[in-house]
Amino acid sequence: MNLVKSCLKLIGTIVLVCVLSLTLSQSKAFAFQEYQFANNSTPILLAQAARTLVLEGSVDIVDDEIFGDEECRNVPANGNISLAEGESGNLIDFKSCCGNEVRAELYLDALNSFGNFEVDGYARLYEGTSCDTDDLEDNQGVREIVTPNQTLPLDIHLVNGGAGGGDTADFELIFTNNQ
Repeated sequence: MNLVKSCLKLIGTIVLVCVLSLTLSQSKAFAFQEYQFANNSTPILLAQAARTLVLEGSVDIVDDEIFGDEECRNVPANGNISLAEGESGNLIDFKSCCGNEVRAELYLDALNSFGNFEVDGYARLYEGTSCDTDDLEDNQGVREIVTPNQTLPLDIHLVNGGAGGGDTADFELIFTNNQ
């Protein structure tokens, strides 16, 4: 009987140390879901591993010129974020300019909702007299759900349809939801 009590104390101590070390960990590798039993007995905490959302892609930006050659630029657009259940954060805040007058932007946030990543944000195309212009030519909202272990492609085509237009930004993106 004493051996059983000693073993139970040892197991309890090990569990307590594990829970405390994971709770105090800066890595946020685990989230804890609390379960309360119907009879109001002691709640238990179950660790849930964080998931990682990976974004790989590129953006082709074209500054269409009436006189002279077009200026083109292909820029990588990559990001990743690891989030525990219920956490959210910024996946990418991308800005790149071409020809000193055409700017493409991509801003995406992600939320880990029961292992699914809810991705929200926008892609924008600006054209003006400098890279700092606030003259918005085209934009598209982004709202995607990436399920566990899914790879999801997303293509976005933005065009300057205004006077002297023809400038474009083509986003080719791939999202992957990993453990």
